[in-house]
Amino acid sequence: MAAARGGLRRRREDCVQMKLADAIAAMELQLQQQIQLLASADDNRSSKATASGQQAAAAAASSSAPKVQFPSFLQRSKSLYMLDLASNNFYRGLPMWIGELSKLQILRLSHNNFSASIPTTITNLGFLVYSQTVLDPATAAAVVLASAPPLLPRRPAAAGGNVTAAGCSTLERDALLAFKKGITADPAGVLASWNHDDCCRWRGVRCSDCTGHVVGLNLRNKHANQQELIDYEEFALVGEISHSLLNLHHLEHLDLSLNAIQGPSARVPKFLGSLKNLRYLNLSGIPFNDTVPPQLGNLTNLHYLDLSSEWIDTLARWFPTQMTSVDLSWLTRLRSLKYLNMHSTNLSMVQDWTHVVNNIPSLKVIRLANCELTYANQHLSHINLTNLEELDLSQNHFDHSIASCWFWNAKGLEYLNLRFTELYGRFPNALGHLKSLQVLDFKRIINIDIMTANMTNLCKLRILNIESSQVHGNIAEFIERLPQCSSTRLNELYLSNNNLTGILPNHLYPLTSLVILDMSLNELSGHVPSEMGMLSNLTYLDLSGNNLDGVITDEHFASLKSLKTLDLSGNSLTILVNITNLDMSFAGITDMFPDWFSTTFANLNRLDVSNNGINGSLPANMKGMASLSRLYLNSNNITGQIPVLPEGLNIMDLSRNSLSGPLPSNFGAFYLSDLRLFSNRITGQIPQSICELQNIDILDLADNLLVGEFPRCFQSDYISMLFLSNNMLSGKFPPCLQSMKVLYILDLSSNNFYGSLPKWIGELSKLEILRASHNNFSGSIPTTITNITGLVHLDFSRNSISGVLPFHLSNLTGMTSRSSPTTFGHYVPILNMSVDTKAHELYYQESVIFEVVTIDLSSNFLTGEIPKEIGFLDGVKNLNLSWNQFNGRIPSSIGLMRSLESLDLSKNNLSGEIPSSLSNLTYLSYLDVSYNHLTGRIPSGGQLDTLYSQNPSMYNGNSGLCGLPLHKDCSDGGNASVGKRSERDKEFLYFGLGSGFVVGLWVVFCTILFKRIAYFRLFDKLYDERRALLRSIKPLFTGEFGRHDSWNEATDCCTYWSGVVCGGDRRVVSLFLDQAGIAGAVDVGVFAPFTELQELDLSWNKITAFVAAACSRAAEANDGSDPEVAGSDPEVAGSDHPGPDLSVMAATTARGGGRDDDDAATMTARGGGFGPEAAGSAGSGRDDGTEQRLRRRGPAAATTTMTAATWLRGTGGLNPEQAAAWRYAAWCRGGPGLARPLQI
Repeated sequence: MAAARGGLRRRREDCVQMKLADAIAAMELQLQQQIQLLASADDNRSSKATASGQQAAAAAASSSAPKVQFPSFLQRSKSLYMLDLASNNFYRGLPMWIGELSKLQILRLSHNNFSASIPTTITNLGFLVYSQTVLDPATAAAVVLASAPPLLPRRPAAAGGNVTAAGCSTLERDALLAFKKGITADPAGVLASWNHDDCCRWRGVRCSDCTGHVVGLNLRNKHANQQELIDYEEFALVGEISHSLLNLHHLEHLDLSLNAIQGPSARVPKFLGSLKNLRYLNLSGIPFNDTVPPQLGNLTNLHYLDLSSEWIDTLARWFPTQMTSVDLSWLTRLRSLKYLNMHSTNLSMVQDWTHVVNNIPSLKVIRLANCELTYANQHLSHINLTNLEELDLSQNHFDHSIASCWFWNAKGLEYLNLRFTELYGRFPNALGHLKSLQVLDFKRIINIDIMTANMTNLCKLRILNIESSQVHGNIAEFIERLPQCSSTRLNELYLSNNNLTGILPNHLYPLTSLVILDMSLNELSGHVPSEMGMLSNLTYLDLSGNNLDGVITDEHFASLKSLKTLDLSGNSLTILVNITNLDMSFAGITDMFPDWFSTTFANLNRLDVSNNGINGSLPANMKGMASLSRLYLNSNNITGQIPVLPEGLNIMDLSRNSLSGPLPSNFGAFYLSDLRLFSNRITGQIPQSICELQNIDILDLADNLLVGEFPRCFQSDYISMLFLSNNMLSGKFPPCLQSMKVLYILDLSSNNFYGSLPKWIGELSKLEILRASHNNFSGSIPTTITNITGLVHLDFSRNSISGVLPFHLSNLTGMTSRSSPTTFGHYVPILNMSVDTKAHELYYQESVIFEVVTIDLSSNFLTGEIPKEIGFLDGVKNLNLSWNQFNGRIPSSIGLMRSLESLDLSKNNLSGEIPSSLSNLTYLSYLDVSYNHLTGRIPSGGQLDTLYSQNPSMYNGNSGLCGLPLHKDCSDGGNASVGKRSERDKEFLYFGLGSGFVVGLWVVFCTILFKRIAYFRLFDKLYDERRALLRSIKPLFTGEFGRHDSWNEATDCCTYWSGVVCGGDRRVVSLFLDQAGIAGAVDVGVFAPFTELQELDLSWNKITAFVAAACSRAAEANDGSDPEVAGSDPEVAGSDHPGPDLSVMAATTARGGGRDDDDAATMTARGGGFGPEAAGSAGSGRDDGTEQRLRRRGPAAATTTMTAATWLRGTGGLNPEQAAAWRYAAWCRGGPGLARPLQI
């Protein structure tokens, strides 16, 4: 396969070299033509147009760079030689950085959706000899490579056939479709893609990159697997091989293996011998039932031939067939053959098979297993198979001595398989000369004398298999005949089911590289040498079924760190392991604990076999493991009850198993400090024996089936975590908890506890997590709960608690952002806990649970108002007060809870407005205030603008709410913002008046004077901009998309109008008018009132021109108020508030629909919409020196300066209509040149 790929690669390189000279010559000619074309252009535009065109192309490419879809990671591939992205769906323009790929020689981008101009930087590709693109090169005159003749054409016409639109040969396409007609069943859909014109893109079809012809057809059934034979039947193609393949004249690779396409005759098609260009033919696994056609000998270029039927043998219940051959002489014509596989082909009638294969010196692999051959001892005067590396003659019936075989002189052999043959006798000395041998397989060759085989010099031998061969002899002598090289490579040694005797030697040097060692079912005796533990690479060791005795200690396992399988059964061994720490977690163990486990590992101090598949019950005699202090058996499938435990056990984790029955009446382990039994099936009551665990620190009995009350006798001065959740426990709040002063976590949730919460709960001052949800608690929440200052998780949800929330919530400093880290720091034992947040139940592990600061009091009967002090708890991330009876207003102090991510106040009796301070909650990702009595406008800003799309029901059940995102207008919405501003102004005014009596009357006078002037000026500007939006810009909208329907008199333009963005002083700074349906010519004067405008987006419209023809109307509207509108104005020239930068605006609008990028580039080159002639006419307020300087800086600079110089900052006492016209006239003060339409 590697050789085939290498040959194909060489042919491609030859193809490139053949056409390289032609491509370069054609490109040189095209370059000369382009130069002549440029030389004949207009003299007045030759220099400037070229510079402007390059600048325009660069600007256009630069402006669109962030949006291109060309793969950006290629920018780092500086050594790229060839780039082929043809026939894909890439779109938009090419990036400017493509010129950085300086070593690129071949560039193919055809058959895509690229647009825009070709970047001028492509001229930096000095080595580029071939470029095939589909772009518009009109604006990049310097780039001539775009239309270079193809060096590697996509798929040119094949001989004798036309070329379809997609580039596939019609003749070859029809041949493949005819083949498809011969397929009657395709359960895997292999041929589903054979339905469009380009057959080179069909599954399994490969075409030459050089000629475009079909050169490969690979339809192998890739689902077939000998371990899952049913796949063969379910996914195989069914039918016959069509003669149409003869029209694939250039076919080199044909693989139809493991399919059922034998046809009704079940014969190998003879016409395949006419595919003269074939180099690879694989028909293996097809259930043919006939002789092998000698016509295959015509395939003189064949390198690979596979006619094997080994799959059919395993699938005999479906295909009880077999190919045969009586003559193999046709093989000698295949002078280039390297691989021959005729496995399971009946060759019993062939008399000279040895001479045939010897006459094919190119052969590297010969596989003739199970071919019913009867001899391999023909005399060959000369061995021609000097390249032979692999020989498989297994499962044949050779009834002669092994020493007489012909292959011992094949010096290059690396693989020799003779298993299941009937060879016999001594091995020849020639075996020791096959120094390239890596695999020797003599399995079940019953009468060979392996003890005479000299293998000491086979230094490359990796696998030796002589199992079930009835070998007799001493094991020590046999080991001495193995390779004795300085760097042995023997990895696998299979000696099982023989008659080897003796004692294993202490010297095991030849075995030091072993990975697999199988000596089972022999007659070995004596002790197992401790040196066995030095075989550090062993993963599999089987010594079962021998007569070994003695003691196995930990010394035998000293270096066996990779051992996965150990079988010592069927011996008389005693295992005594002096291991104190055994960790076999995540080892994939699926067995039961053996009876000897407790005695063998009696010295263990720590045992970890967690996260496996161990089943069965725990060892009954665990009490005898006196040294065991830490036991981790969690996450297995252990069943049964808990036995009496070792007395010294300190930590035991049996969580996530299938333990059943009651807890033991006698734990036996009186010093337990950590007991975890959660997620089992333990039943019954908690026994009194739990009270004997005086040193317990962590007790987790959650997720079981326990019933009854928690024992009152339970007392522990050390317990820090108690988990009883998800059981069926009952009774009142356990009174024994009052004395547990160091309790950090208490979880009583999901039980049947009842009664009121005790007042002494506040004495548990160390508590950080308190969960009592899903119970039947009643009464009120004790005010003493605020004494638990370190609390970070409080959950009383789904009870019957009533009353008001306790005051002094600010005492819960653990719920503030200033709180100190949890008692456990960054290490917290794995906790079995979840949090109901964001309408989901989320599970957390380790220290993360302490970071999710939570208050959940939902589904109770709490009343009263929500305390304002709750806002001090700015570390809370999850606040849920839903399904209660809270009334009053939502406190605005909630806006101070900056860490809040989930807020649920639904199903209460809350009234009033939703406080606008909620917009300050930048982390808020879930909000629900539904089914209350809220009224007024819904606040906006921050996260509030995005939450509605995620939870559309968040405002349901509040009939008084209005405003976006609801489809309900507020009656006073239009003047709301102005009214509020007026109220704030009045308050400020009254405050100023009061202060004036203290600091003097003149301060009052100055304050009122300057404030009112600034206020009314600001109000005038706001009114002008709002009026301009409604009277001048909105009429431009056609309503085609309806994106700006929100522009109406009743709403605030800065808050609710789509596409309008205001600054801090509520002046319009951005207008996004994209997709507004604006069409035709647009008068630039409509944007004059917006003196603070920074962004203007007119993209995706149908604008055909920008005009300034209405300047005359502006002059008329001036009404004589400003006699110098048409002339120079020093005040105007010195203004520090220029209007919009039209060069930016023009570049933006050039992206609108219906225009080419070359037009955009032309417009940008003109200085953003004002051409050079316009710049020249804009000097009404400048001297000649200024004009000359601007001309030297270019037209864009002149235009920008002109705009800044003529923009007005204020309008004095003009009325709004006159002010707008006055600004408009200033905008247009460039002279008559600006009145002409600017075509875009």
